[in-house]
This record gives sequence, structure tokens and C-alpha cells, in this order.
Amino acid sequence: MMTAERPPIDSSDAMELIAEFTRRGADTYYFPTREGPHTEIAGVLRRGPHWCDVYVLRGEDRVAAYRAYLINRGDNPLVPDAITWHYLGSAGPVLRALLALPAPGLDTAEAYVPPHPDLGVPLGQRLRYTVRPPRS
Repeated sequence: MMTAERPPIDSSDAMELIAEFTRRGADTYYFPTREGPHTEIAGVLRRGPHWCDVYVLRGEDRVAAYRAYLINRGDNPLVPDAITWHYLGSAGPVLRALLALPAPGLDTAEAYVPPHPDLGVPLGQRLRYTVRPPRS
């Protein structure tokens, strides 16, 4: 059974990348699925009033990461209306790429596109979750 302390991956490299994302100030969301109480995990790092860097971990080889542009301050980064970057793949490469992104809007031409269907967290899972803010 999964716990809030351990994501559904075995790689110590991926665990360290998730820890680094949290050290940078990301909130971590734990979502129940049919497989257990915390088998889908998302990290959300707010990068100003309109930007969030997000990962959604569904397993070692099922990770999505994206930079969401939030049109309104109250928009949910787990259901982005627009993104400027995304990466789907296995935990290590996806999380490394997310951590390497430059600050949003600096010296980059941003293209706002609708998100890929595999990004975000489905409504049924967003109804119940646990959130852990980063530790100070």
C-alpha cells in the first residue's frame, strides 16, 4: 500500500528530483486512485501570479510535466487552460527537464497552447486529495 511519504516509484534518482522540486517551494498533492490512497502524486511550484511548473506522477514510466499559464489568479494549475512547455515520459528525464526550465518569461518566446490530454489530473481524482506544503 502506498503512503503519503512514498510516491509510486522505486528510483532513488527520481525521489531525489522530487525532493529538489519540493525544496524549491512546491506543494505536493496526493490523489487516491483505484490502486490505493496515494497512487497519483502532483507537484505544483508557483512561479509568480500566472505561472506554475507542475509534474503529475502516475508511475515510474508515466510522468507528465508542464508549465501552466494561469489566465486568472484562481485558476487550477492541475487543469491548465494553456501551457508553454510539456514533457511526457519516465520519471528521471521528465523531472530533470522540469527542474532545468528557466524562469518563465525571461528571454524566451512563449507560445501558449492547449494542454495535451494526458496532462493534469482528472476531475474525479481532484475531488479528494491531501496536500503537503513544502517544509520551511
